[in-house]
Amino acid sequence: MSTLALQDPLSKVYEVTFQVSYQKYAHFSRIFRKYTGYSPTEYRKITGNN
Repeated sequence: MSTLALQDPLSKVYEVTFQVSYQKYAHFSRIFRKYTGYSPTEYRKITGNN
């Protein structure tokens, strides 16, 4: 998974979904949470990239 794209405040989370080859945001979000403990949006807030 690419956290670099999530660290770019100009990229939309749904765009990151496609950049990392997932077809559906819900699936990407579920997998991201499984590995990080946070949703992609929560991750952005925590890292200050929103």
